[in-house]
Amino acid sequence: MKSAVTLLLLVLTAGAVNAQSLANRAAQVFEQACLSNHVLALDSGVDVGLGAVAALHAGNVFAHFEKAGKAEGLRGTPDYTLPANGDYGIFSCFVVSKDLSARDATNKFNRLKNIAGGGQKPTYVGPAKFDDDPERYIEGKRAEFESDGRKLLLELFHFMSDKGPVGGLYLKLEHKVSR
Repeated sequence: MKSAVTLLLLVLTAGAVNAQSLANRAAQVFEQACLSNHVLALDSGVDVGLGAVAALHAGNVFAHFEKAGKAEGLRGTPDYTLPANGDYGIFSCFVVSKDLSARDATNKFNRLKNIAGGGQKPTYVGPAKFDDDPERYIEGKRAEFESDGRKLLLELFHFMSDKGPVGGLYLKLEHKVSR
């Protein structure tokens, strides 16, 4: 009986360590890829080429984590687009996992919010939400930073998708581009 309890405690402890490890790895890859200096330098009037460089850098960070075996259980991708009107460039980046709980996903919110804002206070802090489906339930936190010609959205969330639970970290940065 005593050995069964010890074995159960070891299994539970190992599970907790792996879950924490996943949350830490998710935050680490998100910080290095999605909140890098390349990304945060995208400001009003910045050339589109720098947006492409930011996406390339973020992709290289994801590849590095994958090669080092630190991306197990995580999915993510950066993207940089220039809509048809060509006035604003949009950088988006996310890290998600079916194994990230709501607590795991939001645990690093304050740290990542401070990095994303560069020390500035957010213009909005509140619960996470789907912009395209505001009635759908989602757990998490959201921070927005707006300045002239730039809007940064940081969201850490957890929700039930059609295929099961999803926890993640998401960044969207829109900036006025130079011509």
